[in-house]
Amino acid sequence: MNATGYFSHPDCKKHEMGPGHPECPERLDAIDDWLLATGVADALDQREAPLAALGDIELAHDRMMVAAIRGLSDRLADDVKAGGPSHAQIDPDTALNVHSWNAALRAVGATLAATDAVMAGELENAFCAVRPPGHHACHDRSMGFCIFNSVAVAAKYALERHGLKRVAVVDFDVHHGNGTEDIIRGDDRVLMLSFFQHPFYPHSGTRAQGDNMVNVPVAAYTKGPEVRELIEHQGRGQTPCPRAHRVVARRRLQPPRAGPVRGGAHPRAGRSVGVCDESNASSCSLALGGRAYTG
Repeated sequence: MNATGYFSHPDCKKHEMGPGHPECPERLDAIDDWLLATGVADALDQREAPLAALGDIELAHDRMMVAAIRGLSDRLADDVKAGGPSHAQIDPDTALNVHSWNAALRAVGATLAATDAVMAGELENAFCAVRPPGHHACHDRSMGFCIFNSVAVAAKYALERHGLKRVAVVDFDVHHGNGTEDIIRGDDRVLMLSFFQHPFYPHSGTRAQGDNMVNVPVAAYTKGPEVRELIEHQGRGQTPCPRAHRVVARRRLQPPRAGPVRGGAHPRAGRSVGVCDESNASSCSLALGGRAYTG
């Protein structure tokens, strides 16, 4: 029960969106290299991510949106066989190759398998090293490098498949998790805490879209300890947003039974797409504590 799971799959490295794209397979290589170099890999219960069932993905996404992505992937495979283009664009930032569909299913499947293992008592917590990422994917739209919203699906899965009454989602990234917010806003069973660089893409998050949202916009170059202080001030009510304090205080009376933590990996040497201090992730874990899995 004390083990930390590590969920990934080689399919996640096969997804790529073209030369020079910042969301690239090397991001997973960087994680694996660090785990090996530090010896942490030896302490992890390493497991392969399964393919998610479409019915589970549709807990968070519109059925027609899922079908459209699958159809685009099938058409791309036919085009490639006929000597056509190697990628299909979803939006200016987001594309599929012939491996993207399976990679996206693995990414969601990892978070669901992690949820199952934690709920069954097999693991204390888990980390999902997967791509494509997910927190910009909305209920009915893929966008911002993201195809399916793995953490939002996992939150809905924990509620609907495991019967949990309360779930908390923590999202720390240089970008606001607009897709996760879109999917779970107004669902009083879920509390979402998100902190992110602002102003920055996708230019959202300054006004929470539901009473179950606590957004903490952070200026560029803000150091990790300052981010921690902002989060702790939210919890103590020392915040310019009294509504956020009421939300946090209410949830503290009813602590969540599961807590997906979605951590961004955008700030990467040589491929940074924002200005984010690398100590922010540790500040998140210090300020929040508790059991959680990451995805």
